[in-house]
Amino acid sequence: EEWLFNAWGKNKLRDPEKPILLTTYVTEKTIGSIDFIKIDVDGQDFNILKTLKEDLATRQILGLAIEVNYVGSHLDHEHTFHNVDRFMREQGFDLFGLEVRPYSAAALPFPYLYDFPGNTIKGRPLQGDAFYFRDLCADHTQDFARHLSSTSLLKAVAILSLCNLPDSSAEIILKFRERLDEIIDTSMLLDLLATEVQVLSSNQQGMSFKDYKTAFKASDPYFWPNAKR
Repeated sequence: EEWLFNAWGKNKLRDPEKPILLTTYVTEKTIGSIDFIKIDVDGQDFNILKTLKEDLATRQILGLAIEVNYVGSHLDHEHTFHNVDRFMREQGFDLFGLEVRPYSAAALPFPYLYDFPGNTIKGRPLQGDAFYFRDLCADHTQDFARHLSSTSLLKAVAILSLCNLPDSSAEIILKFRERLDEIIDTSMLLDLLATEVQVLSSNQQGMSFKDYKTAFKASDPYFWPNAKR
């Protein structure tokens, strides 16, 4: 409810002199693997991210989302998108999603996007969210993917679908179909993902995965914005 009523100030915060590090927390709680991490603390995001370097390498983390700034200098310690992007790629992650929130200049402000002071409908890119994921179908991640359980592969499929990337989910299913077939009906999953693509395209035709791929190969008018059906 805190977010709904903007009551964050009522929460008791940790002593800033004794911060809780995620890497320490998961060690103390004997957490072996982490599926996904979200960082959004309005300030120290990049510093927190850098403390996770060892965890990103050892805890089979599939993905991470972090708020980024599109403004800042060239210095490598600042919390800017280019520094976050370089760090995450060094850890073997690829950029799978990027949100841009514009903020207009006070000299001539655009209307707010929502009913509270914040990002505006137009303006320069100031902040956003970056979504990084292991590209489990790429050559450079095959050693990592090989050591994942079938359940972790299925979690990757689910996370990507939740992030409106059903195409990437389908790619994982097709590559690791033999392993996934041992725990779930992959044909059913592919049909669900095909439905998701059609819903996200605002043009649901009720096509199954097989019919959808057949239509694409046939250059069906469905895939062309100005074509007449």
